[in-house]
Amino acid sequence: MSNASAKRHTEERLHFLDPDIETSSAAYAGRFSGAVGNYFLSVQESIVRKLLSHSNGTPLAILDVGGGHAQLTKLFLELGHEVWVHGSDPSCESRIRQIPGDQSRLHFFVSPLQKLKPPRETFDVVTAFRLLPHVVDWQDFLRQLSHFTTGQLIFDFAPKESFNFLTPMLFQIKKRIEGNTREYFLHRTSAIQSTLTSLGFFETTFQPQFFFPMGVHRKLRSVSLSTRLESLAESLALTKHFGSPTIVSASRRAI
Repeated sequence: MSNASAKRHTEERLHFLDPDIETSSAAYAGRFSGAVGNYFLSVQESIVRKLLSHSNGTPLAILDVGGGHAQLTKLFLELGHEVWVHGSDPSCESRIRQIPGDQSRLHFFVSPLQKLKPPRETFDVVTAFRLLPHVVDWQDFLRQLSHFTTGQLIFDFAPKESFNFLTPMLFQIKKRIEGNTREYFLHRTSAIQSTLTSLGFFETTFQPQFFFPMGVHRKLRSVSLSTRLESLAESLALTKHFGSPTIVSASRRAI
């Protein structure tokens, strides 16, 4: 293996060992810049907002694992919650400190992703976005997250029951469209459900975000067209059955 190939292989492996460092970078944030990027984030935020509506204005203690990407930090603060953001490296803190709002309710701590050591024993809600598709032992990862929530676990994953099943064949095309996309693992929804049930979560909801691959929307460069296409897919129940990525909410109690 050449030096260049060895370096590339090491970098790819690091995406799986410490994926939150990658998502906390300026380069990764660039994937969600512009009108289309804001559209992606608005769909994600809308779903998470609804999933947290059970609080009825009561402040929650939220642990955002690997949340240095800051995609949901502003929302959590706007809703009046107190947030502990985890990062695998001190560099993961930089983006969250740029978020406007009451920074006294925003805390950051460093801990290995595989052996989380948050400053509190439990939280009302634990979230983990842009992570599960890049974790090798995903079942152990969910098991670890479950230890820290007394109520709700919210995360996203890439389901096999979608256009994702074409990933092995189309990854290079996707990379040419998106520029800095990463390799990722796919999971069956039934496997996610089974694992959550075994961890004591009795109420689980799955909310796919898009029917068409995000790379297609980036190529179209038209929020209005993307919105119309996704609305049509949702009306035909295509998103419900074949959408991706999927946001999961798992609860230990009725909410």
